[in-house]
Amino acid sequence: MELHVWGPAFTLPSIDPQCLATIAYLKQAVPKDQWVLIASSDPGSSPTKELPALRDGEVTVGGFENIIDYLRQKSNGKWDLDSHFTNPQDRADITAFISHLRTQLSPLLSLSLYISTQNYTSTTRPAYSTFLPWPTQFIIPPHHRSLAKDRTQHLDLSSLDFDTLSSDPDQRNRRNLADIIPASLRTTPKPTVTSLLKEQQSGKRFRLAELVDAACEPLAQLLGKKKCLLSEKRPSSLDCLALGYLALALKPDVPLMWLREGIQVRWAPLSKFVERGVEECWGGKCSVDDAFPSSTTSSPDSAPSTQNPSQQTLPWRFPQMTGLHAAGTTLLTSVLDNLPFSNQTIIPSSSTNNTPTPAQPTHPSPLLSASIISATAAVAAATAAAAGYFFFADLDGAGVGNGNVSEMGEAGAMLTAFDWRGGGWEGKGGDGG
Repeated sequence: MELHVWGPAFTLPSIDPQCLATIAYLKQAVPKDQWVLIASSDPGSSPTKELPALRDGEVTVGGFENIIDYLRQKSNGKWDLDSHFTNPQDRADITAFISHLRTQLSPLLSLSLYISTQNYTSTTRPAYSTFLPWPTQFIIPPHHRSLAKDRTQHLDLSSLDFDTLSSDPDQRNRRNLADIIPASLRTTPKPTVTSLLKEQQSGKRFRLAELVDAACEPLAQLLGKKKCLLSEKRPSSLDCLALGYLALALKPDVPLMWLREGIQVRWAPLSKFVERGVEECWGGKCSVDDAFPSSTTSSPDSAPSTQNPSQQTLPWRFPQMTGLHAAGTTLLTSVLDNLPFSNQTIIPSSSTNNTPTPAQPTHPSPLLSASIISATAAVAAATAAAAGYFFFADLDGAGVGNGNVSEMGEAGAMLTAFDWRGGGWEGKGGDGG
């Protein structure tokens, strides 16, 4: 079996909490010789278009809970960490606290790693650039930040830190206009993460601390003095998911560490819970070198060496290199995902009788069709132009072969940073846009 996840970051084996939880689950439930870990960072390989994804022969399962259900069925319960918790109260706690993690702690991760502009630009976005190939390092981080904004709308915090965007000409113009608007007519903007952290008034500054307490207090009460959340020795699926979320709250070295400090100061037992889990489930610190081949590696399909503790604990396997075709596919997918009505789903109306409702046509509208055709043509033209240039550049004696890519203007300057003929991985070390 192959477990596909987002790549390592912040000394953790993945930058995503669901991926971290799934890695922890397989490490404790499935024999090591039955699975391999691949940091493919390609959600397109999953039927749910998300990672983690478990591939078992012709079967691919996406999502933490779906993977757990599949492993339970495949092993007839042998690989089920929750099989020992037959008490109805324990079962209810697993369901309730999994929901609590996703509704209370997940938004805090979004605020810390994505919504806070300072944390995002200095830590999160560069972390993606260490394992994403070109051009996905310019596409995926902003997309994940957009999703994070949607997850935090209910917190009544602005989705952007406007006080860190002073270089934006439009923002400067808005501020200049605000100067000439009478004070009685001005509206008070919504607070941002950064403005709250810089606010000296204790009432506003404690707002984020209250959110941290609301997320961590129930978990700390459930943990008590035990080693695991539900028992002293036996971990559950809840332990794995809690480890994934809490590790991403504590491990990243971000400039604004309100989330880490809030947990370490007020909920120290949860910090110890994470430290134990990191060592037992992931073998300590992980790095990008654990998951990806170095320049001296002979084959991208080979397994990593076993020099680091993480490589000895986790069954890493190098992912396939990303080529020009995969890069074009990623670009096209990103364009289509942002088209209007591209995610529209037609749901038939319910019927009061037993007559089956005929299937509704799901053909795209003329606007969508035209948009798809235009986007496809644009990507195809750009890909063909680049491929044609480098093809002729390889021909001996051809005039274009002696040309300089930098002579192509801004496009050429960008292309000089990448070795397209080498498989597309040479540019993975950029700053992520």
